[in-house]
Amino acid sequence: MNFLSASPVSSGIMLSMLDWIAIGVFLFLVVCAAMWARFQQKGRADFFLAGRSMSWVVVTFSTFATLFSTISFVAIPGEAYDHGLMLSLTLIVGAMFYPLGVWLFLRFFFNTQTYTAYEYLERRFNLPTRLGGAMTYCIIRLLYGGTVFYAAAKVFESLAGWPMIATVLVIGVFTIIYTATGGMKAVMITDTIQGVIVVIGIGAILYTLLQITNFDIQGIYTYASENGRGYEGVVQPEFYRMNLFDRFSLWLLLIASITTPLATLSADQSVLQRLLASKSYKHARRAVIVNAFTAVPVVGMLWLIGIGLSFLYTSGKTSLPSNIESDHVLGFFISSHLPAPFPGLITAALLAALMSTIDSTVNCIANVIHCDFLVRLRVVGNNSNHEMLVCRLLSILIGLVCVGLAVLMTLANEGIQSNILEITGIWSSLWLVLLAVFLIGVLAPRVTGKHIFIGMVLGGMVSLYLPYTLYYATPADERISFMWVGVPGMLITITLPLLLSLLWPDVKSTEGLTLWSIKNKSNTSKISDPVLVN
Repeated sequence: MNFLSASPVSSGIMLSMLDWIAIGVFLFLVVCAAMWARFQQKGRADFFLAGRSMSWVVVTFSTFATLFSTISFVAIPGEAYDHGLMLSLTLIVGAMFYPLGVWLFLRFFFNTQTYTAYEYLERRFNLPTRLGGAMTYCIIRLLYGGTVFYAAAKVFESLAGWPMIATVLVIGVFTIIYTATGGMKAVMITDTIQGVIVVIGIGAILYTLLQITNFDIQGIYTYASENGRGYEGVVQPEFYRMNLFDRFSLWLLLIASITTPLATLSADQSVLQRLLASKSYKHARRAVIVNAFTAVPVVGMLWLIGIGLSFLYTSGKTSLPSNIESDHVLGFFISSHLPAPFPGLITAALLAALMSTIDSTVNCIANVIHCDFLVRLRVVGNNSNHEMLVCRLLSILIGLVCVGLAVLMTLANEGIQSNILEITGIWSSLWLVLLAVFLIGVLAPRVTGKHIFIGMVLGGMVSLYLPYTLYYATPADERISFMWVGVPGMLITITLPLLLSLLWPDVKSTEGLTLWSIKNKSNTSKISDPVLVN
């Protein structure tokens, strides 16, 4: 017996007046948060780090919103619908490595006046390494921000029928205004609102889906497993072999699960800036741990939605129009089966996820440019009378660049929308280079600035070159797994400086800057909050 009667053919979200009211209330709250935060600012510490006054609850929601994007909302159910649950293992296993990232990296950034992660690289190595790391971050985040903006505009075009360029311009300008007005405090407060809306939206979709399928979770998973979309792959011999052409394997699971949390807590200023805005190291540590383990059930709901939609539409329980692609199945389900104001709430959740990605990109790149380049190179004075004006102008400029990249991608329209998970995975390979630099910094005291800078440059060049040669210039059926693309650059960045330190020895004090010098401190009660050597 069919669970549902015939459904409408449209794949878009049909918004009623009640839906638009829900969206309007969300945008109004964002504006109020920005205006309130505007009057709390007295300097760049308030603008970029919210005066280091945020509680772990706000930091937790803000961090989740930063790591979650509109693409996550659509691409994860699409991945589960097409390929099943195997990639979700990285979410589950990766949560276990966040405490390691806290222990290795986070404590180096606290109890100091550090504004960016890359200040540590100068103290540990030299100025060129700091500038190289900061520049690499800006490149990664601008590319990611532009790609997410473009892909999100595609999502809104397919789900709600909004014109792409108009979506980019309107949402972009709105986000730039509230970010430049309210700074990090406004960003984190709105991130909290956005995070709550995202969770409610996911919950509403999942509850409706389970209600339609009579809450038959066991039946959903059994169907997925019978069709090769469950976790049965872990007992297959192929899962344990070293084959670069396998889409997913034990080795890729370990690489992704270990490197993602470590890179997030060492090199990703977008996350670290929120953690540095905490009241203390204790608050930041709690936010990391709570976020890591609560993200598992929240994002896990999206994976369940994906296989639930597959069960609903491919098992013969109900029909799906032939013109609906996997990326549009979620929109079709929302428009067909969720009553008002839930479609509006889902649209607001998608807007929230997009705005969180963009406001994070804008504020954090502005902070890096201001602190690591303009102030450090004495282009502008530290704590000058025009400091706040410079910070706001930087935020506006970065926002316009991000919007411009999205518009260019929209006009070019050369297949970027296909397989967004793979695209973002490929270009995230530069994160592995930055992670390698920070790992060498805390674990290898014999490596100095001249060694690591050479490794970082060569590793970065390889990571920029390989996505083209191994992926875009290779036929689809001849490509290696996208998850291997960043590994060579990381290995070069790690091994080359270690070899150079043996062949070309140098000496520099690393007291308080490596894991070993912290361990050797006599006052072990202060291990959690070391003060970096200037």
